[in-house]
Order: sequence, then C-alpha cells, then structure tokens
Amino acid sequence: MRLAFFSMVVFLLAWFVSPLAFAENPTYVGGEDIINGIWTLDQSPYYVNGTVRVVGELRIEAGVQVYFLDNYSIEVEHNAVLIANGGNEENDRILFTSSSITWECINFHDASELCLIINCDIFNVETAVNCNRTDLSLESSRIEAHSVAVNCISSSPRIVGNHSIRVIGEGNAGTNFKAISIRDDSSPQIIGNKWIECWSDFGNTATGIFILDSRAEIRENWIEVRSYDSPKGIDADLGDDVDISRNIIRVQSSPTACVLDFSSSTGVTVYNNDLIVMNGSPAMGVIGIKISAGSFMRIVNNIITGNSASVAIQAEPNFVSDSSGYNLCYNHDLIYNGIGALEGDIIEENPLFITEEPDSSNAYYIHWESPCRDNGYPDEAWNDPHDNSPSDIGRFWCLEHPNPVKETESTAPVDYEILVSYPNPFNNYNVISFELPSTESTRLLLFDANGRYIRTLLSGNYSRGSHFFRWNSDGMSAGDYIIQLEAGNVVQSRKVTHLP
Repeated sequence: MRLAFFSMVVFLLAWFVSPLAFAENPTYVGGEDIINGIWTLDQSPYYVNGTVRVVGELRIEAGVQVYFLDNYSIEVEHNAVLIANGGNEENDRILFTSSSITWECINFHDASELCLIINCDIFNVETAVNCNRTDLSLESSRIEAHSVAVNCISSSPRIVGNHSIRVIGEGNAGTNFKAISIRDDSSPQIIGNKWIECWSDFGNTATGIFILDSRAEIRENWIEVRSYDSPKGIDADLGDDVDISRNIIRVQSSPTACVLDFSSSTGVTVYNNDLIVMNGSPAMGVIGIKISAGSFMRIVNNIITGNSASVAIQAEPNFVSDSSGYNLCYNHDLIYNGIGALEGDIIEENPLFITEEPDSSNAYYIHWESPCRDNGYPDEAWNDPHDNSPSDIGRFWCLEHPNPVKETESTAPVDYEILVSYPNPFNNYNVISFELPSTESTRLLLFDANGRYIRTLLSGNYSRGSHFFRWNSDGMSAGDYIIQLEAGNVVQSRKVTHLP
C-alpha cells in the first residue's frame, strides 16, 4: 500500500514539474514524414509522440523547445536537411530533451551535408547525434547523453567550439561509454571544444574519444574521463593520419588509467598536449601513452604527468618514430617501457603549471620559470608565434613575462603598447598582452569590423609593466574584430580574426 501511494506521488510530481503540465498550447509532432517544414517559436513547445522522419527539409527556429514523450528519435535520411540554428543568447538556444523518459537520438543517415546543429542543448538522451554517412556541422552546443554523445560512422562532421559534450554512463557491468565514437572510415574535425567528458559508474569503462579504422583532427580541446575501471582519454585502433595537438587530456581512476592508447595506428602525430593522470592514490597499470603492435607515430612537445603514474610511455619496440622527443615526463614510476630514451626529453622535472583548476582561465599555462619554456622541438618552424622564441612544451606558451619589469630608476623605459594577440586567427580564446609605462586607468574594448562597440573586456587600474588578459570568445560570431587599448591619453588598436 505504501509503495503504491509513493508511486502515485512520484507520478504526480513528475507530471506537475514537467513542461507538459504548464504548456497552454503545445504542438504535437511525430508519426508522419516531414517533406518541408518549419518549427516556429510561436508554436513552441513541440511534443514528440512518435518518430519524426525528415525526408525533405526541416528548419527549427531559435528558442524552440522540443520535448520527447517516449523513446523516440528524429530521423534525417537520404539527402534530407535538418537546420537547427539557435541564437547566442540563452533564451535563443534550441532545446531537445524529455521530462522523464530517456529519448533515442537525432539520427542522420545519408543526409545532406547542409545539416546544422548550432547553439542547441541536447539533454537526457541515449545517443545525442548519430552520423551515418553524413557530414554535418555540430557547433556551440551542449550535450548530455547516457551512452554516446556523438557517433560517427563513415562520416566527416565538424565538431567545433561546443560548450560541452558529456556522457554520464550508468548501466550493466561491462559497458564501455564513449563521449565521441569514430569508426568505419570517418574523418571528423574535433576542434576547440571546451569540454569533452565521459564518466562511468562502478564496473564500467569510459573513453573520451574512440577511433576505429578512421582518421581525425583533434585540436585544442579539454578532454576529461573518469571511471573506476580503465578510463582512456583517446583510444585509437587502426587509426591512420590522426592529428592530436594542443589538447588538455585528463583521466582519473583508482586502479588503472591510460591517457592515449594506440593499436595498429600509423601516421599519428601527438604534439603540444598536456596529458595528465589523476589517481586518488598510486596505482598499478597506469600509462600516459600506450603504443601497441603495428603503430608508428611522432610524439613531440608533450607534458606527460600524473599522480605516481606507472609508465609515461609504454611501447612495443620500434613503434615510436625517430623524430619523437622533447617531452616533459614528471611523477612516474618508470618513464619508458619497451623503448629507449627519446631525444631531448626532460625527465622528472615539475612543469610548474600556474593553476590546475579547470574553471580558471589560466589552467595549465606554465610559469615563466617552468622547464617547459623554450625547451621544445629545436626547429624554427616550431617557434612560438607570439614572440618567435623557441617552442615551449605543452599546450600553452608561457603566460607570464620572462623578465618582469621592476619599477626602479635603472629600468629601461616602457611605452604603451599592445604587444601581441595570440593566437590570431583563433577559435575559442585569445590572449592579449599589453605594456604600461606607469600605473594607469586601463580599458580593453571590443569592436566589430565596422567600429561598432560590442563590450568592455577589461577595466581597472593596472601597474607599470606587462599584463596578460585571456579573452574567452564563447558565443561570438566568426569574423574580424578590433581590440582597443585605452590607457592614460593613449589609444591603440589591433585587429583579430575569430574563426567559425
């Protein structure tokens, strides 16, 4: 009797807190083919009570909310087009979710390359986006899935600048949850995503990015994986021409962990990444980079560190190319297993990260006294573009000025100047440095290419010397912008280009 009463209370609470209970004029969709249609804001919210099959074109306006009433999906097939392009403001984002039942997926099968998912929120779903022979664009979105966030089969989508791609896996023991799965001759671009996360519960495993018989360009992402059993940041089997560069990849586990795992993979480049194992306690079987039979790659300019990780690089003989080296390996029981020392590697020196907090704008930048500074691959082609100094090791260049200016009479004069805006062009962040000759009321202003004011990036009193500001450009449109420094009676400007 108590159980029946409790079940009724739960049902009524779920009903009253669901959007369906409050919607005055909901629009129901599903069960019929959509040849050409528009889901408009004035008809929102939309309630999906059957499979939505797009055979022509479906456009979804900014701000529309879509709720699934059961385990249904949106199917986009055979040259059909889905354009879900929300706005930059929170109220203009497009929402796909359900109030209680986990829904299936947005499934693209031989769909048009014109398909777009931009500024969307996709929540409470098994597989958020499934690309089967479809090259869509997935940008500036937030995804929370239960099994796989993005699944690529024989596809080459652009997965660029998303706020979060997250899987929180709970299921039967032995399940391997994946944030992004790439297989069967796929070739995606995975660039500038703020978070790619995969978490699993006890008895299951988690992988950030899984690659099978495919290529991939994986650049400038933050990838984090947590699992009780054998988490992997990137797992590549039969990978060919895989570019892994300037990522922060962290795995956390009690017994075992592997940041990068390669098997039978060739043409792989791993350079300027921060590869981090975060164990709760020293553990056996922890590996930074694992290279199995049939693999051949370059490993250059990486920071490989962890909490008593067992091995920094474990490889079967002769499967690391001769040009690998200039990595910093710190806090490992064993640096190399199965291979000899790599040229120029820095062994067991602290990289001196400024901060390791994920929410800090300075996370994993290196201090100017770090052994990573100017000790990377000794080729001018690898020099840091912001000052043409020898390359640093790790994802980020040195954030702090190597020779801090002291206010003494003997100090050389310093002028007002925007020293650098790097990288330029850029995807999701830009670091602006400037110098002041004395303490001044200072502002950094942002304008569009036509000189229209957008917002103030920085404002306050700043002391004599060099200063750095990291601008996170989330929500900004692609194009040219002008950054203007105002200090004392001086105004200086610099043009920057934000890439799509």
